[in-house]
Amino acid sequence: MIIERYLILGWAFSVSTFELCAQQYLLSTLAGSGTIGSRDGPALTAQFYYPFQACVDPAGNLYVSDTFNNVIRKVTPAGIVTTLAGLAGSQGNMDGQGSTARFYHPDGIVATKAGDLYVSDAANYTIRKVTQDGVVSTFVGKAGASGSVDGIGSEARLSGGELNSDSEGNLYLVDVDNRRIRKVTMSSVMTTIAGPAGFYDPRGIALASDGTIYVADGGGHTIQKVTSDGTITIFAGKASTPGSQDGVGTAARFSNPQGIAIDDLGNLFVANLGNNTIRKITPTGVVTTIAGIADGTYGYVDGVGSVARFNAPYGVAVDQRGNLYVADTKNNVIRKGTPIPPSMQIYPARSKLAVAWPLWASNFVLEGNVNLSVAVGLNNSWLGITNGIFSDTNSSNFIYSFPATNSAQIFRLRNQ
Repeated sequence: MIIERYLILGWAFSVSTFELCAQQYLLSTLAGSGTIGSRDGPALTAQFYYPFQACVDPAGNLYVSDTFNNVIRKVTPAGIVTTLAGLAGSQGNMDGQGSTARFYHPDGIVATKAGDLYVSDAANYTIRKVTQDGVVSTFVGKAGASGSVDGIGSEARLSGGELNSDSEGNLYLVDVDNRRIRKVTMSSVMTTIAGPAGFYDPRGIALASDGTIYVADGGGHTIQKVTSDGTITIFAGKASTPGSQDGVGTAARFSNPQGIAIDDLGNLFVANLGNNTIRKITPTGVVTTIAGIADGTYGYVDGVGSVARFNAPYGVAVDQRGNLYVADTKNNVIRKGTPIPPSMQIYPARSKLAVAWPLWASNFVLEGNVNLSVAVGLNNSWLGITNGIFSDTNSSNFIYSFPATNSAQIFRLRNQ
């Protein structure tokens, strides 16, 4: 477990809590050469054309809605890219197997526990089912007939958007043009469960294990929370107030968030399109930027944290091991964010203490894993303070004599 905070204890001043760092990720290119095309084959020589969304199945296969190629692509754990369904460069609406099927700008995509894929075929106004063998059938809606009508199968009317599913296989669709959240049972029954009031421009959707729905409201620049009774509240960000600030809940700012995913611990990951960043939101609403930098520029750079660069990240997915997958749309690649082990993480200096300390010994009380070895450093050096190992009480004290000075002290912490 990563050490998340520490307390500075002393005499005649209050206790202060400081965040140290979030989980860090190494961003690398998983698939795509970066040039527009439709080539299958080894992942890094394969080509995509504006991939918008991605999902992962229980076996670790990644599926991509290769939107402008009008196909569904598969990336195996061994790094081989194939076209599962559709024919690149041929848009349309046709059920069938493999290259005989046709899509028209497929967008949202989700893999259910049963192993089937469901695709929001946006410009056809339908939801399509795709089996592991590439057999495509129309599940809900009627091609060419948009609308917002609840119903069964081809009687229902919808627009397009991101998809997700629950443990029972029910689908949840962000019906973008209608500003609604729609539910589709495995019997193809579509109902409206939230909206349009409360949404401005809903885009991405994620489902928590307790049934709570989280929606990335792109044009509203917020992350919305939808409870089981349909109540909509702002979970993070401020309505109609774009920005890039990290913070807690409504103190944070987003700029046109799109795709959203949730891990087994309840953490949300957001493709923050307008900032070209990936953001993380804890279950308590703490927002941090974990990849990219919101400096008004875009690019294509692999690396850790703020070193990474994106160009219009639309989709994000997370697997059971905590790996992230980003549809880096205008770079025409799929990026992978691999969690960095605690022993390899670099902890930034976060706390500045500007206090006239008398010459006494004061204790750092750190919280972390039992038997985890850590080092405490002052300013830009890891030398001069101490190393230690957490005890069976899940904490450890570090003694340091603060100098009698008004200068700021910057303390750092890292795992050994």
